[in-house]
Amino acid sequence: MIGSLPWVASAVGLGFAYAALPGAVNAEAPRRGVLGGFTRSLLVHTGALIGAAFWAVIALTGTALLARYDGITTLLALAGAVAEQTIDSILPGLELPVLRRGSPRVR
Repeated sequence: MIGSLPWVASAVGLGFAYAALPGAVNAEAPRRGVLGGFTRSLLVHTGALIGAAFWAVIALTGTALLARYDGITTLLALAGAVAEQTIDSILPGLELPVLRRGSPRVR
């Protein structure tokens, strides 16, 4: 139970971050809530979460399928290296230790 506490805290934090974003859903939900009550507002947010989950599944499935091919993973690695060099040239004082560590290739 104690070991899962960081996961729960992370999920709650991400939930608040998602709910705090300005956008069409967070503009429409109060309008529906005022006109139709809590249930209509809840349905707007539930629909948005289902849609976000659907797109996340599509994105992760596509990424998993593309990661099977060595040519594509090499191309993505090169794109990442170029992006890192670009960030370093634009923001030379920015220290990103995550980008400095070598990561083992996973198959």
